[in-house]
Amino acid sequence: MTRKLRSVKLKGEIHIPSSKSDGQRALLLAVLAQGTSLIKNIGSSEDELAMLQCVKDLGATVKREGSTLIVTGGLKSGSIELQVGESGLASRLLVPVSTAIFESVVISGQGSLMNRNMTFFERTLPQMGVQVELNEGKLPIRMKGHLQPGVYEVDGSESSQYISGLLIALSLLSADSQLVVRDLKSQPYLKMTLNSMKQFGVQPNYTDFTLFEIKGKQGFQSCEYAVEGDWSSASYWLVASALGQDVKVSGLDMSSAQADRMILQAFLSASCRVVREGSYLSIDGSNRIPLNFDATNCPDLFPVLAVYGTMTPGVSKIRGVHRLANKESDRAKAIISEFGKLGVKVEIEEDTLLIHGGSVLTGGQVDAHHDHRIAMCLAILGSFSQFEVQIEGGDAVRKSYPGFWDDLEKLKVN
Repeated sequence: MTRKLRSVKLKGEIHIPSSKSDGQRALLLAVLAQGTSLIKNIGSSEDELAMLQCVKDLGATVKREGSTLIVTGGLKSGSIELQVGESGLASRLLVPVSTAIFESVVISGQGSLMNRNMTFFERTLPQMGVQVELNEGKLPIRMKGHLQPGVYEVDGSESSQYISGLLIALSLLSADSQLVVRDLKSQPYLKMTLNSMKQFGVQPNYTDFTLFEIKGKQGFQSCEYAVEGDWSSASYWLVASALGQDVKVSGLDMSSAQADRMILQAFLSASCRVVREGSYLSIDGSNRIPLNFDATNCPDLFPVLAVYGTMTPGVSKIRGVHRLANKESDRAKAIISEFGKLGVKVEIEEDTLLIHGGSVLTGGQVDAHHDHRIAMCLAILGSFSQFEVQIEGGDAVRKSYPGFWDDLEKLKVN
């Protein structure tokens, strides 16, 4: 669907939706746990719905009461086939976890996920006792054999999601294991997983996020789990606020382990002021300067920080471009292409994205590249354009923030 935007004043308050990342972790741990868990504040994004279906396929009984899911754990046996939709997190958690439970596993996906590199499993799981077959390095993945306890060394540079999946899976085994992680990226996301596991009664010992000691025969225990508000979704409104829109957000945990909470550091480093009024958060960017920020550990912030850079005179620099290729789109290329169509110069210098700010937006037709984060960043950018911006594929927001366009409409001042 095509969405059309041009210069518009935004004013109002937004209660941020729940974190799909936190919600998916909670759902998976609930099916592994003994007893019945209450997952509160669960969202309805496509990724969460995909994980929910997988949890049911694994054997859980699920009932819904409003925004709370009542999940009774329980696992089938034998073989399993799972469909994870377009959720990269679901695939990277479920692949190792399912091999700890089932003798034969097939996991497939849809859309852009089918083009994402999954060779980590091809390199790693065979040394752990699992036969792996991929489709030229991509899904679907077929596996035979049970994951075995042991001492393993793995590469953490591609995504912390692989490490999260292995930690959960190794916790299900009958004997102790050690996991040595080299060159870990996105440490905050792994911290999220460890926090979630702790709430379900399992806590690996670890040193400097490089050596993890996982006890065998640990049983996940049911609990009441409140899914956090999503800092990733909030980032779009916070950038709009920093650029002068009168937008305030609520529903965020200021002590959250979510990686995208680092956007506050980005603002502070660029002479913005974080404003807290009761439960509401906004950004005063009246004295803002260009960014010089390392987003290696929070790569999902790249698109919206590029919007900040566009609307701030000078050259903004965001480091960590190498983290952008294996996403729903190649986000660096998507930003360069679509921002360029609106008259914005964006270029790459080694591992840094350079955004030349202060240009007059020309308007025109842009494409979301089937990527929810590209769609939302183009929407915020379009709200500052004096000329109409037409966004093709705007419905990609359903992957993480189904109510995004409704919230945008609520904020518009006629």
